Amino acid sequence: MLNATGACAAFVGLPAHRFAFGERPLATNQRLTLSLHAQEIEAASRHRSTTDSIDLLHKQVHAYTDEKAASVELEGALIDSAFFLQDQTAPQCRAHNAELGCTWLNEVACFSDRDQLSFPAVVAGKLQLTMEIQRGQKWLAAPQNWTTKQLFGKRATDRLFRDRTGVPRVVIAAPHQLHWYYHR
Repeated sequence: MLNATGACAAFVGLPAHRFAFGERPLATNQRLTLSLHAQEIEAASRHRSTTDSIDLLHKQVHAYTDEKAASVELEGALIDSAFFLQDQTAPQCRAHNAELGCTWLNEVACFSDRDQLSFPAVVAGKLQLTMEIQRGQKWLAAPQNWTTKQLFGKRATDRLFRDRTGVPRVVIAAPHQLHWYYHR
């Protein structure tokens, strides 16, 4: 995937699953957002032992949604960070991946240890990458009025994030049914 897109890093998108967004949003076809994911983390932390500070989660989500309110990039960059690839062969990718990693780790250190929440803010806000979605063999600007099914559903498309000069930096693969949430 990295060679096909020219991106420096590849991730798997967060799936439209009850473990990520809860039961209600999926049943009502509600738009899946960073805030909904944070609410599900908060709900899960009440039922099991986690390291999450609810106060920090609230501050984190508030900071991110104030910075870049409901942008397609903020919602489209929700990932499962358990597995990702980086191209470390090209000098420009090594530099980008270092900036991505340091900026992302800084957000984790400043707020909660939930890297799924900080990643979209780093991609959309700090690095100012813009999102495109795949249509056949082409990458097209992501619509601002995207639907949940376009980004998270069974027919979701891959997402490519470019820097201000148009260089591909991050690709997020649509999770489809391959994500481990579907096999628990």
